[in-house]
Amino acid sequence: MPRGPVDLSETNNLVIFIIIPAVIIIAFLIFRKRIKRIKKEKNERIKESIEEKNK
Repeated sequence: MPRGPVDLSETNNLVIFIIIPAVIIIAFLIFRKRIKRIKKEKNERIKESIEEKNK
């Protein structure tokens, strides 16, 4: 196995070390925002239902 600096001029290395990690990070950020928004909406619905029951 060769060791040393990665040669990014080769397409395989570029995909493995740059493109795939970038896609994973972008997907993580998008889904993190979605999850936070869904949790916030769920909490708001729960609060509204509790307030309606207390009336």
